[in-house]
Amino acid sequence: MKARLAQIEQAARDAGFTDVRPLDMRALIFHPETRELCEQNLCGKYAHNWSCPPSCPRPSDMARRVTGYSTGILVQTRDKLIYENDLQAIEVLRNIHNRRFYLFAQSMRGIYGAILPMGSGECRICRRCTCPDDPCRHPDRRVSAMEAYGLFIGEVCEASGMCYQYHADDRLMGLVSCVLFP
Repeated sequence: MKARLAQIEQAARDAGFTDVRPLDMRALIFHPETRELCEQNLCGKYAHNWSCPPSCPRPSDMARRVTGYSTGILVQTRDKLIYENDLQAIEVLRNIHNRRFYLFAQSMRGIYGAILPMGSGECRICRRCTCPDDPCRHPDRRVSAMEAYGLFIGEVCEASGMCYQYHADDRLMGLVSCVLFP
């Protein structure tokens, strides 16, 4: 198991992630209140992306689902913003992180089979999501956000030894995703 985890961690580093940590599986506590934040639709994706609520599994369903996984990995992409709340730089960082994560998850799926990837923000595999009018074009590749499932990312990072806090004085921004393995 340790050798396999070391190989996965190395593959994540090779994929370009800034930080890679074994995921503390005990930190996977799915909170309904996190999903309630999604329902406020501040990002505009609620009910407009197949990976977002209400289309993705509820926190109670995820709590049952993750019992089938024995280990996981947490990956992060960090970069310095030019100025605080630099939305353009955050979007560029999100695109870089998600591209890395989708390729990494696809690679891990090819090696380990039934993995469970949980990303950062809404799924962006397609240029435009077909939700709610048509079925998802890629249900086998779709990635929901850790928050959409009900996870507090800060809790998961802290338990796994990964820095997640954003500090305005150093303007380092980090995006986090994880993959669970059987």
